[in-house]
Amino acid sequence: MTARLSQLPRSWRVFALLALACNHAPAADLAAQWQRMGAYDYAGPNQVFARTEGRESRLGEAVSLLNLQPRTARNIDRAAVLLDEVAGVDPGDELGISARYLRARIEEVHRPEAQPAEAARRYLELIRTGGAHPFAQQAAVRLSLLKLYPLAEAATPSERVAAAVALGVGLTDPSAIRDHALLVGQACLYYQLPLALAQRHLECALAAGVLNPSIRADLLVTLGEVARELGDASRAERAYRAYLKENPQGDRTSAVKRRLAELPASPVAPPSPP
Repeated sequence: MTARLSQLPRSWRVFALLALACNHAPAADLAAQWQRMGAYDYAGPNQVFARTEGRESRLGEAVSLLNLQPRTARNIDRAAVLLDEVAGVDPGDELGISARYLRARIEEVHRPEAQPAEAARRYLELIRTGGAHPFAQQAAVRLSLLKLYPLAEAATPSERVAAAVALGVGLTDPSAIRDHALLVGQACLYYQLPLALAQRHLECALAAGVLNPSIRADLLVTLGEVARELGDASRAERAYRAYLKENPQGDRTSAVKRRLAELPASPVAPPSPP
């Protein structure tokens, strides 16, 4: 399961992580239900999880309820109750941490009216107690997002970004490092902070490994534009050429080629003395 995790589409990863979140190997039928939900089938797994005993089944039932269509307040409320039950048994084990992360997500994105303050409270508690668990590290990313935009507790954009940067200190999970760096870099651009600051965080995200082709393409073009604005023709050229190599038929190929042609020629090194 761990080896397959990195190969899954981004939208599948939460299900792969949750399938790992148990103290024993899941029953074959339960494992199949997680795979079905990874393929966006929720109705069947909901029925299986609902009639199966155990904390993993309650977790699976909650996930299915959050994704059943049409989404209803009743299903969201029921999912919240199930997640609280799972976390209540042991908030610090794998299933408990997973349930707490999803419980915070309910307040952030699933309620008819988002509750960012409550989501932030839950994420912060998970960060403080979840250690190096991937969901605890992703909680730092989610809390950074809330502090940058919907909460915006700090008075100035610079202070908001600084608060988000502080939440990223100590991250060790590669996915969390990447997501956090990308988030902060984009916030620097959104708030029109110094381009060099945005560049540093965006370069960090690229180095951490952006696998999603669309996000990676956007990042390469953005890095090219930022470097061009900073007068760093060499770095701009590398970013543009990387985009063209990876996206020969991309919708921005013509524009990127024009940008390349507009860059000043790289200086030619003088010949070595005989």
